[in-house]
Amino acid sequence: MTQVTIMHQAPVSFTRLVLLAACLVAWPAQAQTAQTLTVKRDTEVRKQPDASAESVMPIAASSTVLHHGERQGAWMRIKADTGKQGWMRLFDLSAATTAASNSGGGGGGAGNVLRGVGSLLAPGSSKPVTTSTLGVRGLDANDLAAAQPNPAAVTQGERLRTSEAQAKQFAQRSGLTPRQVAELPDSAAPAPRGSNAN
Repeated sequence: MTQVTIMHQAPVSFTRLVLLAACLVAWPAQAQTAQTLTVKRDTEVRKQPDASAESVMPIAASSTVLHHGERQGAWMRIKADTGKQGWMRLFDLSAATTAASNSGGGGGGAGNVLRGVGSLLAPGSSKPVTTSTLGVRGLDANDLAAAQPNPAAVTQGERLRTSEAQAKQFAQRSGLTPRQVAELPDSAAPAPRGSNAN
């Protein structure tokens, strides 16, 4: 009599789910590592998270900095290659390029884990994808309580004002032509609260 052994192979999707679970378990350890960021434009590293704070150092576009997770509003605490630390605006930073983060430079961390999981779940795509996400939280009660007037910002805004003549010159140089636009009709006043429309 011949004995036949049947071996069962786990479905590929189950294997992927197991790998995904392993990656998610490793997530907290990866999330604590520093993230390498690239400076988008020439700017200043500030001593405090405020545009009027003292400058720690100027920093050139395309420089790389490390971010260890500390953030206040639209500001991130960074460490430059020189070893100096300070604050930079979130909008002046972007995730390091895929090539840089794959070179083992220490900054990929959790982002690399997610990219790896993404490629597992989408087997047809072998090209690396760089994703940049930006978010700024709104004001909270502490922000409002600590708010101070900033006359310098008002003055700066006034300097950016454009006159009607400048706007017309710009439109003419750009080949824009004026159009008449009908005014929107007045909307009906809302019914008082508690009143019955019927």
